[in-house]
Amino acid sequence: MKEQMSIFLVRHGQKQQPVATDLGLRSPVCLTKKGVVQVDLLSQFLLERYPNLEKLDYLYSSPLPRAVQSAEILRSRLDIGEIRLLPILEEFSVTDGYSKPKLEQDELLCRSMVDIDFVPPNGISLRSRLDEVLGFFQDRVIKGDSNLLISSHGVLIRNLVYYLFPEYKPQPVNILKTKIHSGGLTVFGYDGERYDLRCFDMAEHLESTQNRL
Repeated sequence: MKEQMSIFLVRHGQKQQPVATDLGLRSPVCLTKKGVVQVDLLSQFLLERYPNLEKLDYLYSSPLPRAVQSAEILRSRLDIGEIRLLPILEEFSVTDGYSKPKLEQDELLCRSMVDIDFVPPNGISLRSRLDEVLGFFQDRVIKGDSNLLISSHGVLIRNLVYYLFPEYKPQPVNILKTKIHSGGLTVFGYDGERYDLRCFDMAEHLESTQNRL
C-alpha cells in the first residue's frame, strides 16, 4: 500500500466587508476580530488532533490578505518555519476586480460551478484552476511531502471537493447557497493516484468562538 500524503485545507477566518471605491475596485479584505479567534481556535485544534503539523518547514497560502493573516496565525501557533504564497490558491473569481454588479458576478460564478469548463470573462475556467491545484498536490507528493497545510478560500476548497467527489456537489439551484465555515477544516489523503476525503468543513473547534469575544 502506498504511503499517503495528508492535505489540510483551511478556509480563512471571518473577513471584513469589502469597501467599494470610485474605481469599482475594493480595498484589501482582512480578518475581523471574530475571524482571528476562529483561526486561533483552529490552531489549537490542529495541535491537539494533528500534532505532526507542528514545526513544519512551511505552509502554503493564497496571497490575499485574509488568507495570509490566517496563515500567519497558524504559522505562529504551530511554530512553522515560513509561509509560501501561491496565486493558484486565491479565491476563484470570474472577473478581474469588481467591475461588474454583484448579481452578474453571482450568475457567472454559478454558471462556472455548474459547468466547470465554462470560461468566464477573466478567461480562467474553474476546471483549469482546480487542475492547477491538483498538479501542485501531485508535485508535492512526488517530492515526498507527508503533510501539506494550506490557507485558502471557500469557493476553491468546496469546488475541489465537488470535483474529486461529485456526490457532494449540490443541485445547481443550491450551489451558491452552500457555504463552508470561516475557519473550517477539510482534509484529503492522497497517494499520488487516488484521493480520499477524511473530513469536509469540520467546524467543531469553532463552537467556543463566542466565549472568546
